[in-house]
Amino acid sequence: MSEEKETIFDKVAKSKATKGGSYIDPGDYLYTVLGVKLNDGHKGVSIALEFLVEEAQAKPGERAPNPVGSTCSAVHNFKHDSAAGNVKAFVLAVLGLQESEVSDAEFSAKLKEVCSTEQPFRGRRVRNSTFQYVPKARRALPASEQNPLTLNDFTHVPQTDAEVAARRAELDSGSKSTPAEAPAASSSALDKFKKK
Repeated sequence: MSEEKETIFDKVAKSKATKGGSYIDPGDYLYTVLGVKLNDGHKGVSIALEFLVEEAQAKPGERAPNPVGSTCSAVHNFKHDSAAGNVKAFVLAVLGLQESEVSDAEFSAKLKEVCSTEQPFRGRRVRNSTFQYVPKARRALPASEQNPLTLNDFTHVPQTDAEVAARRAELDSGSKSTPAEAPAASSSALDKFKKK
């Protein structure tokens, strides 16, 4: 048997059993970022955003949100036009920046760093309001065929480097962090963004 197949067996053995994907259900959340991963698979190039749910509140009239303590992810496949803008909105929100504050070249370099093996966003917190939207062209279809889009609206959570480092250490050790709002950051997000 090939080494590649053995690696797949090990990967499956080490994974958590799931019932389908760990998609983000509609709700208002506080997340700790677990990872930002660039993938180049059979469905194309994508960036996966992986989160630990720290706080979750249901939206009126929607099903229950992902539970506190669970993990969830948003995968942005670049075969879809919206993927690039969605990833950019997430990165800017984590950093607390506006699009006008960063050049395309600066952003490209930062995104490469964010997706690297160092995973600088691991341990950072971000808020997200997730909701479902049915495009106008699908609204006349039966509900089972409407296939609503899940939209994410990420917002910045101020936090210090020490707080991020502490959460990262907790994640790396396997212990769970406790949800709490972080105080304002001590240095400018733009300065950190421009650092290499």
